[in-house]
Amino acid sequence: MISSRQGKMATITRKEMEFMEKKRNDKQKSHLTSAQEVTYKREFKKADRAAGFTK
Repeated sequence: MISSRQGKMATITRKEMEFMEKKRNDKQKSHLTSAQEVTYKREFKKADRAAGFTK
């Protein structure tokens, strides 16, 4: 017996699967770890100070 979830998966076309895969990969690329966020924040703050935008 096929569960309803398996039945739905079987109806997804190859093109839809490729689109979902691409969309998932795009979301993963845009997230930073908290350590990266802190590093970027510090670097941008230094750059702004050097350029004279902030004190």
